[in-house]
Order: sequence, then C-alpha cells, then structure tokens
Amino acid sequence: MRAIEALAAGGIERAGAVHAEILAEHPRDVLALGVAHSCDYIRGDLHTLRLRAERSLGAWRRDLPGYHALLAMYAFALEEAGHYARAEDYARRALEIAPRDDYRVALQIDERDISQVADGQHGQLTVASIPGKRFGFTVSKITPVNTAKEGRNFFRVEASLSEPPGSRLRPGMEGVGKIDIDERKLVWIWTHSFTDWVRLWLWSWMP
Repeated sequence: MRAIEALAAGGIERAGAVHAEILAEHPRDVLALGVAHSCDYIRGDLHTLRLRAERSLGAWRRDLPGYHALLAMYAFALEEAGHYARAEDYARRALEIAPRDDYRVALQIDERDISQVADGQHGQLTVASIPGKRFGFTVSKITPVNTAKEGRNFFRVEASLSEPPGSRLRPGMEGVGKIDIDERKLVWIWTHSFTDWVRLWLWSWMP
C-alpha cells in the first residue's frame, strides 16, 4: 500500500525505495522488481538501474519462470549505461530462453501524434522481414517517458498481439505499425501536421 500511495502521489523516488525494501526480503518478487526498474529509469538513475538488476540475478535460476525478463532488464540497464557489448550478450541470452508465444509490441509515436493514442485502440503491424503478413495488436500501455531521435521526440507505446505470433516472428524484429484512431477527412490527414506546426509557431511569437 505504501508503494501504491507513493506512486499515486507522484513520489517516484519514494515508490522505488519501498519496492527496494520489498526486494530485500523477496528478491524474486517480479512485480516489485518491474516497478522498481521503471522508477529507476524514469528518475534517470542509471547506476541503480544496473545495480538492482545485477543483484537480482544472484537470487534467480535459469529454470525459473520469468528469468528471461530479468536478463532483458539487465541487458537494458547495461545498454543505458553504455556497456554495449555486455548488453548484447545478456540480450541474446534472454532471447534464447524467452517464450515464443507471448510477444510485446513496442511502438515509437511522435509527440505530435501521442494525444491521439489511447489504451485499447487496435492496429496492425508489418515487419520488414515478413512484408506480406499483417499482425493485429491492441494498445496496452502509453509510457510517460519520451526519447529524442533525429531531432524529434517520441513516446514509447506498448501493445499486445491479437493472435499467436507463429514461428516466423522473432524478438527484435522491426517494421511499421499503424493504430486505428477514428475516421477523419482526407484534408485533415494531409494537413494536420503542418497546421499544428503553424499554430505552435504563431503561439511562440504571441506576446
């Protein structure tokens, strides 16, 4: 309850500390580890992000459910800290033992379009290596963290596949995803990006 209250009040640091206490007594608590991991990332505490996952590895075994997720957490923490070779090694270990029937789709949404996205929306994904196949998905989570890429900001949106992925889909594949928002006029579709830019530019010059 203390952790939930801290999160509800916006106390990310306090919530992370509460979950750290839980992990000290129950190092295999997947929920506590996942929340603490997210708190470390949101706060930008890369040292704790890596150290927390590293310490947890000692309490787990390869045959335990969820071990692949812990390896993935550690790989992500290493990558964020700039240890790319080790990050790739642990990421490959995670992929070797990850279940093949439960994939999560990660979408990068431009900040100009994120206001149009909501949980529960449906969409379709096409990966580069299987261009003739479309995979349906449902938006499940919009993260509060954005990343900069090529001079633009993107939000990470997570989605779950609507059907089993089959044997051809593999972790790490990239492609193009389209989310069904609602019906819009063609004029809006063609011009809304430019219109939004003009509105922002005009507002910036207003006294």
